[in-house]
Amino acid sequence: MSRWQPVLDSESPQLATRAGLRLRPESENRPRSMDLQQDARKGPGLARLLLKPLPGVVLLFSLVVSCLPPDFEVESATNRPVKIDKSLLTINPDRFIDVTNGEVLVFDVSTAVSDPDGDTIEYVWLVNYEPNLGAPPDAVGFTRFTFRPCENPKLVPRQPLTLELFVLDRRPLSFDDADLAKTIVDPETTTANVVWFIGADDLSICPGGGQ
Repeated sequence: MSRWQPVLDSESPQLATRAGLRLRPESENRPRSMDLQQDARKGPGLARLLLKPLPGVVLLFSLVVSCLPPDFEVESATNRPVKIDKSLLTINPDRFIDVTNGEVLVFDVSTAVSDPDGDTIEYVWLVNYEPNLGAPPDAVGFTRFTFRPCENPKLVPRQPLTLELFVLDRRPLSFDDADLAKTIVDPETTTANVVWFIGADDLSICPGGGQ
């Protein structure tokens, strides 16, 4: 004999009684969702607690969402350095430049100097710079510097001199003095420089016979 016994519905109570079977009360035949709705209407209870969100859970969810990292990149506030690309200089700084023939040199750095942040670049040109002399820079604010051997009193035969370009992405202390022009005021300032070596065996080709 099978151990499975069907539960008859209320439409056949007499048959169920004769067969010795138990009828399921009508309340047990109702869906569980209906019971929860009734409990919720009666007053506080398990159903109401289940259907109502807990304040602590909502707060925890809000904190988790607010702590999630943003899905976009935040630009760094660090000042990126100004650069001089030597490969773009019109005159190579890695070789000695002989101007015995009086050749006029034009140093153009307009395409070689750049700043990734788009900062204003300050240009300082210095010929034979020596500190603590109180001398002014030879030029300020230009991307081109013209060196004329026969007109520059700093050029002496058989005594090579230097031409330095010093750049900053912030204003220095002052442009009136070469030392002050290389003095950093803003701690975020970045600098770069390049140096050329120039010389002549003699300057007899120049007007006045040279030295």
